[in-house]
Amino acid sequence: MHTDLHNSTFMNELQLLDHDDMTQTFIYKLSQAKGFELFKYVVLVGSKQDSYVPMHTAQATIPRPAELDRKGDGNVYVQMAANLMKPISVQSSAAAAPDAAGATSKQTTLVRLTIDHKFTQTNLDTVIGRAAHLAYIDSSAAVLLVLFTLYNLLK
Repeated sequence: MHTDLHNSTFMNELQLLDHDDMTQTFIYKLSQAKGFELFKYVVLVGSKQDSYVPMHTAQATIPRPAELDRKGDGNVYVQMAANLMKPISVQSSAAAAPDAAGATSKQTTLVRLTIDHKFTQTNLDTVIGRAAHLAYIDSSAAVLLVLFTLYNLLK
């Protein structure tokens, strides 16, 4: 099963290997689609301990190596992050000004959270970063912590 998943179209898409031109990959095209601006709140949660999803990916930020990469594919990563954030940025500047009817547009609030997990034991999952990756899903305490932390914002 692991081999089937590893060689799947899905994994090729996630790794931006589904097209020779990175601007033609599924993930790049997805970054151009409507998304964050459709929500009132967007909460992006990441952990430096999660080695499955890098922090810059989880929080939709531009990784430093991509900023410095002028000759390779770094610009594509910069473009994808900009594509994701652009509708919210445009929306934020437009939200202050009322439209012709006098109404202000809906504004999306973006929150980026970094979670540092304290694991009671060291095992294979904590060493390879799997435990941190699954902590958001498996731990109702982690979910409740995020919700209570954001309570004033979300009410």
